[in-house]
Amino acid sequence: MSENELWDLINDNRHAICLGVRPCVIIPYLRQARVLSELDEDEILTCPNFTNRSMRTSECL
Repeated sequence: MSENELWDLINDNRHAICLGVRPCVIIPYLRQARVLSELDEDEILTCPNFTNRSMRTSECL
């Protein structure tokens, strides 16, 4: 599968993924891949707009 097809699958199944994955699990992988910076991580984890784990996970994705 191409990268675009994989992202389409993620976007199509974002809700189910967000319910099962915790941000504390995926953030280290995203930082290692240099997708997220420390500032992005802090913003996601402390932003009052993201009131639950699913919203934080969705923002990470």
